[in-house]
Order: sequence, then C-alpha cells, then structure tokens
Amino acid sequence: MAKLFIIGNGFDIAHGMKTKYEHFREFLRRKYPKAVSDGSIPEPYMLPDGDEKYDDDTVVGAITRILDYTEGDKWSDIETSIGNLDYSDFLDTYEDNCMTADDFDEKEFRRQYYGNEDNARNLCGALQHISDYFVQWISGVRIKHNKKADFEKLINSKEDYFLNFNYTLTLEKLYGAQNVCHIHGKKGDYYLYFGHGNNEDKMDKYQRNWFGAENELIDFERCLKKDVFSAYSANKDFFKKITNIGSIYSFGFAYSFVDEFYVERICEIIKKKDIVWHLNDYKDPEKPNEIERFKEVIKRNGFVGSFSTFHVG
Repeated sequence: MAKLFIIGNGFDIAHGMKTKYEHFREFLRRKYPKAVSDGSIPEPYMLPDGDEKYDDDTVVGAITRILDYTEGDKWSDIETSIGNLDYSDFLDTYEDNCMTADDFDEKEFRRQYYGNEDNARNLCGALQHISDYFVQWISGVRIKHNKKADFEKLINSKEDYFLNFNYTLTLEKLYGAQNVCHIHGKKGDYYLYFGHGNNEDKMDKYQRNWFGAENELIDFERCLKKDVFSAYSANKDFFKKITNIGSIYSFGFAYSFVDEFYVERICEIIKKKDIVWHLNDYKDPEKPNEIERFKEVIKRNGFVGSFSTFHVG
C-alpha cells in the first residue's frame, strides 16, 4: 500500500545541502558586502516614473539586523520570527513615545505620531522585500548527490506520495520521486509561499510602543503572513489522492504552528485507527523532547492511529 512522506527542511540538511538560515544570511552577506546592519531606517528614492525604490544594501542591512535577533537553524524558526519581529532598534527614536494627559502638547504629539508613521512606512517598505531575496537565494541552492540508502529502501518512487515543504528538487533529482506536491512552490516558480502564521492582535501593543506606526506595522505583517489556505486550495487534487495510504513518514518536518494547518487537513482525510505515523528518530541536542512534541501536535489535530520511529543514517 502506498505511503505518504512529509518532507521538511531537515531532509535537505541531512543531505548536506546549505538550506539553514545561516546559509541565507551568508548569501546576503556575500552578494551585498556593503550592507550595514546599524539600525538605520532605509529611505526610498523616487524613480522617473514616480515609483519608489530602495537601495539593496540598506534593505539587506535592515533585514539581517531584525532577523538576527531570532536566528534559528530551521526555516520554521525564521518564519515564526517574521510574525514576532522586534522593531525597537528602528522605531525607538524618541525618548518618550507615550505621552500622558499631564504633559500633552498637540504639536509634539503630531510630530511624534507622524514621525513614527513615516519611519514605520519606510521600514516596512524595505522589509517586505525579504521574499524577493529569499527567491534569489533558493534559485542558487545546489543539490548534493549523496543519497541516503536507508531512505531509498523505504520509498517507492512511483507509487508513494510526497508532501514536500522544501523548495528544492532533491526528491525528484536524487530519488526519482514522481507524486510530489511542493505545497509552497519550488525552485524556478515565479511565486513561493513564505511567511509566518501569527494571528495575535497587536494593535494595542503597537499603539502603546509606537503610536502612529501601528497601521503600517499590522499591514506589513499581514502581507508577510503565509497564505496556507491558497496553497492548500491549489493542491487539493494531491490531498484527494492520499485517502487510502497505509502509513505516514515524516522526515525533517518541524511541525511548526504556521504549517500545522496541513497536519489538520491530513488528519481529516485519514481517519483509520490502524494507520501508523512514523517519525524520524533524529534528536536535536538542543531540543531533546521534539518527538514527543511532534506527537502532541499530530494528536491534537485529530490523528487516531499509532506512532513509530524510523532511522536514516
């Protein structure tokens, strides 16, 4: 019976590929060596046709500075960080951004309000280009030809199904996998799904810290939210095909909140009690209880089968 494989970034990393955040950071540093992460807010310049454009060096400097605060080894960590960015380095430009009734001065209030609004607009206009640099980086990631014999024995490249969260073509190039769903797009696509899944209402927080900036910040974070509903809708045919699979294997998938939506969809489709969900037994020394967390995520999304582990050397 066919199997479903859920593939995450850890799969490419296990194959020696440079797909960690640190490699994205190195790519930016190498391509834009003049970029400076000094906390300054990029300002756009006007093109002859009236459009605004940002200088790459200042944009990359801002992106790397704000992401470095939450640097992680897994792309899920970076996507999570995008929904929890700390703008303090860029927007704390006034000694007091929160005026009281006692010291209220309309002129000063307007100065601070519109100053915060302008700063946030410029900052967000620059940071939203992170997806553009991400696509540039992915287009240059090379596949290393070191197949995993243990994994190759597990799969039937023609019959099994592969839900791939990576943008690379490792499965196809190394293992000849055919039924592959690149749920968030793949290398060479015009558009890649990339972003966070934070649904927190931050209006009060932003008004309290940087009044005047709140609308710009919220609009920006809304634009960088991963559109999982559209990604799922575009790949519904794949999910219809996995109804009769006999087992599930996940390799390198982090079960992060932003991608939990897909776990729930799988559990809705597959409700057989005799199905086994196999988790790769790799143990991150910094996260020794990850497998148990994975099980909890899967169970709370409706899985009624049992669990096992498998090893890939």
